Amino acid sequence: MKHILNNNIPKRYIIATKLLIKLGIPKRIKKYYFHHINDGTDPEKALLYTIQTVFSIIHPDAQVVVKHNQAYYLIKDSHFMLSLARKAKFLRLWKLENRFARSAILLYPVALEALINSVYEYCESPQAEKLSSIPLKKKWFDAPKSCLPYCGLLSENELNEINNGGVLPSFEEKSELFQSYIELKNIRNDIVHLKAVFNQIQAKDLKRYKGISGHYPISGIPYSIGAWRFKDAHKAYKISSRMISQLDVFLRGEVSRLLRGPRLVEWMMGLCSFSQQKTAQDAKKRAPVS
Repeated sequence: MKHILNNNIPKRYIIATKLLIKLGIPKRIKKYYFHHINDGTDPEKALLYTIQTVFSIIHPDAQVVVKHNQAYYLIKDSHFMLSLARKAKFLRLWKLENRFARSAILLYPVALEALINSVYEYCESPQAEKLSSIPLKKKWFDAPKSCLPYCGLLSENELNEINNGGVLPSFEEKSELFQSYIELKNIRNDIVHLKAVFNQIQAKDLKRYKGISGHYPISGIPYSIGAWRFKDAHKAYKISSRMISQLDVFLRGEVSRLLRGPRLVEWMMGLCSFSQQKTAQDAKKRAPVS
């Protein structure tokens, strides 16, 4: 107890955390505590680390790393454009609805690609150094096995299983969700490499001419960017949200922590100096910084 108090931890935090661990509410607190216990940490230090994790308490003398997550801005911008498209639709401002819907649909796949890159960097995966040479699909498929071992969330048995060829749950290429994401990415690519379209019609049909026809097969988003509306942007939002949620499940909550803010503070908990190489067994803490 003296060790915890010497780390400037208020008594009320100690009492509250012990009670929460005992009750198992929420489950993540009990999980944090026993993760440290299973790694061989003595109970007092395990309690200290759990308190620091739950209440984001950093010792003033601790050395920290500030990690900037710029994917956060892109995701927020996407949602903002979607909200503007919704408001424009409500006000019957069709041109503005189209404009904001275009911005949202283009931003969502950009934000997702930025996010998956940020995840590798955030978890300090060795693959982060060669992200530019890794195909986008492979980044999503390999995220659990490439990132989880360096997040401090796997038990020793799980790490051994992975080292022996074990497989962690991940995205399936043929799933409806992943195919929807690939289509959304392709929509973005089609717009980036936009080509002019020429249609030959009779002059008398000009008034009835509706322009480029057709829809993308999975999402149903029109081929014509001039026809995009709030409902189409909302489809892009749903695909993006599902991809983020599923990735968060595969990475055991790391994505949720990453998306708490544009900057995060990380510090080492244990006796290792800051300069020492981090390993999969190192216990880490991330906290948002406004």
